[in-house]
Amino acid sequence: EWNATYGENSGFRAVVESREGGYVFAGGVYTSEPQYSARLVKTDSLGNVEWETPYAGKGNGYVYSLVQTEDGGYAFSGATGESGSSATEIWLVKIAAPSFEVSSTNWFAITVLTTLLIVAIIVGILLIYSWRKDKQRPPIPE
Repeated sequence: EWNATYGENSGFRAVVESREGGYVFAGGVYTSEPQYSARLVKTDSLGNVEWETPYAGKGNGYVYSLVQTEDGGYAFSGATGESGSSATEIWLVKIAAPSFEVSSTNWFAITVLTTLLIVAIIVGILLIYSWRKDKQRPPIPE
């Protein structure tokens, strides 16, 4: 259905389908320090990035698995260790459920719809007032 790439020097090891739609995948990116940092990317159902977040462990960070939690957040497991060292530790990270952010396109649509609703209410009030005012006038003699 679609094919997308997400950054250079990246590798991803886990993906879950999000209950909100789209996908979240986890892996890492090699930086110029040199360091390998964990990274989560959330896409919509068409593969467009909605958000992405890097995570630094004790130096290098590797992701091996990812789940969506009951509260709508995410958790990943992996390994972390100091740069240049072969020793690593088990790494578990819990991410809170992302808050809903209104995009500029959604904000524009919400503003337009709200404005139209207010105008419709005002027009309705004016029409009712005009109709009542006409009902209260005495008939014009012929």
